[in-house]
Amino acid sequence: MGNGLISALIFDVDGSIMPQGGPIDPKVAEFFRRLQTAGLKMGPATGKNADYCRGLACGIGVVWDYIIAETGAQFLELISANPPSFRQRKLQGVDDDLSRFLDIIDYKQFGRTFRFYDRDENFRPELKEGILTLFPAGSEIDVTLPWVSYFEGIVKHFRLSLNIQRHSDGCIDVVPKVVSKALGIRNVCDLYGIGERNILTVADGKNDDQLVEGRLNAIVVGNGNQSLKDAARAIGGYVAGAPCGDGFIEGMKYFNTLGYFEPKVAEEILHF
Repeated sequence: MGNGLISALIFDVDGSIMPQGGPIDPKVAEFFRRLQTAGLKMGPATGKNADYCRGLACGIGVVWDYIIAETGAQFLELISANPPSFRQRKLQGVDDDLSRFLDIIDYKQFGRTFRFYDRDENFRPELKEGILTLFPAGSEIDVTLPWVSYFEGIVKHFRLSLNIQRHSDGCIDVVPKVVSKALGIRNVCDLYGIGERNILTVADGKNDDQLVEGRLNAIVVGNGNQSLKDAARAIGGYVAGAPCGDGFIEGMKYFNTLGYFEPKVAEEILHF
């Protein structure tokens, strides 16, 4: 596969191939089905867990060739397409610092509370194995704004090797510094014997920095943040005018004009 053409697609989900929280546009779903039929390897790189990624694929009628879940803490490779079956190739797992962080904030998964200064704070959990994700308990997303400085204070005081990331929907990820989407990219390269130049990425947000660097071919959709757009231009990537899924398709068509795809994939993109 390492012949200089793009043979693998890695994409962020929320805000990149679909609006935050979905749904995915039927046109984009059809585009994915055609790309897979043509032989392009593909899979998500997201903060969501692996079950979410499998459900997304099932909903649009495809089977991911790999899944980079939990911001890179999990990497799953497809071993059987019918029915879809995956093997967990590498798991970074919950490291000692994350375990210590959970103890410090008195994290109660089933009680759905953590200690916030001198009171218990409610949250909505998302099941993860290698990172911690906390959503606001209700519909008001701004309640998590003070959580960021509180968590960052804990990380600094106890010298924990963790990153705190807050997203546009108000959720907060607490991620071991050893974990990143770059781990997933390296796993894809190892899995298929390819290099970064054989990979095309799709990104939109600040947690996608590792998808827009080095020798990767990158698409930043129109709703992406400015720093990511600047990074894409710096490495010769494409900044779409359209947002989310439409921007993804726009970027794919651009790279197709450069002759970057195998003939079968190129034909599907050309006539879509």
